[in-house]
Amino acid sequence: MATREQVYRRFGPQLLEVIVMILKDEINLTREWTRDFKTEAAASTNLANLQSRVAALPTLTERTNEQLLDALETKWGETPRYNWMDEGP
Repeated sequence: MATREQVYRRFGPQLLEVIVMILKDEINLTREWTRDFKTEAAASTNLANLQSRVAALPTLTERTNEQLLDALETKWGETPRYNWMDEGP
């Protein structure tokens, strides 16, 4: 059975990097929506127009566990391993 240190050495740094990249992607989606909201609010001419413009914006739905796992798998495949991760203790 692998020790905690062995598991971390094998997966830890790369997994941490992948999680950070996924968080960055999610933050960027939220920032994009906020920017689009501000653009639509500034372009609106009255309250009814604002409501229509905001209603047309895409909905930020909750992420499912499956979406998270898919994102992890995709990012994991895009992220090269560190050379030292395959070396012995």
